[in-house]
Amino acid sequence: MGNSLKLGILGGTFDPIHTGHLIVAETARQQFALDRIVFIPAGIPPHKLVKKLALPKDRFEMVKLAICDNPYFDVSTYEQDRDNISYTVDTLSELKIVYPNDTLFYFIIGVDSLLELKSWRNPSKLFSMCSILVYLRPGFDSERAFEEAEFIKIQYKTNVEFIIGPLIDISSTLVRKMIIKNMSIKYVVPDSVEEYIRKNSLYREE
Repeated sequence: MGNSLKLGILGGTFDPIHTGHLIVAETARQQFALDRIVFIPAGIPPHKLVKKLALPKDRFEMVKLAICDNPYFDVSTYEQDRDNISYTVDTLSELKIVYPNDTLFYFIIGVDSLLELKSWRNPSKLFSMCSILVYLRPGFDSERAFEEAEFIKIQYKTNVEFIIGPLIDISSTLVRKMIIKNMSIKYVVPDSVEEYIRKNSLYREE
């Protein structure tokens, strides 16, 4: 087990990716000694069907630009290559086929997702395939999160850990609102992503 690949998985719509995503990923990589982190932009996410997303190719390109200077980060089209709804359990099942049998998977989520995990598709199978790494967000009840983590550990016999790092109050929703209001998004997203958004006139209207 000592030489097993430790792979972090960070999924999301990344609509757009922002510095909060990058800080969480790098903090998790260092804290848990992960070998690589794969960013997986969603194709058709089950929880966000009500909102029109930027095109998959645009969200993929923004992630690619954002992570290009970090040799430990990769981006994948696993979910965008599907024609149907992207379920995490299916993505992890595919990854387990692609990577060596002894690969250890660490699924990185926000605390808001932790509170919803039991309602995700086939949680028992999902939890059997990976450890869960959770990052807290400002304004969330950390005590409730710790209780939920303990419940999942006991109920599903899986490993749940918390990422210890700065609490970052940035969201993709905030970024889009700032763009609509013609506010600067410098330092909220990487410069390359800011330039891509500007060049392609993304998020001017929602």
